[in-house]
Amino acid sequence: MKRAKLDSRLRGNEIWRRGEEPPYRRNHMAEFVKAANLSELSPGSAKVVEVAGKTIALFNVGGTIYATDNTCLHQGGPLGEGELIGEVVVCPWHQWEYNVRTGENVGNSLLKLATYPVQVEGGDIKVGV
Repeated sequence: MKRAKLDSRLRGNEIWRRGEEPPYRRNHMAEFVKAANLSELSPGSAKVVEVAGKTIALFNVGGTIYATDNTCLHQGGPLGEGELIGEVVVCPWHQWEYNVRTGENVGNSLLKLATYPVQVEGGDIKVGV
């Protein structure tokens, strides 16, 4: 009996079989879960929420809501507690900066936070996980 070869590349903690789509590329319909009320997130502000076991930072940029991981890639600072300047959040611990729309680090676009799709329905902010 032949054993399936496993690809040695890792993304997160997942390994996938050679020839399969990596987990992060598979078509996945996000399930949208209520994370907050729109009234809790005024323009220019941020809020930390828990959605499906993940700590996510919500940002209101001129009325558009964005969602990223809450954890800074530098040393784990809480981005949802950082200062939001336009589309950029500044980590409160060591001032690393991220574009909340793309998740990219301002100084190095190879460093990128996970971002999540957002829907606003009525007064509810829903995050796709």
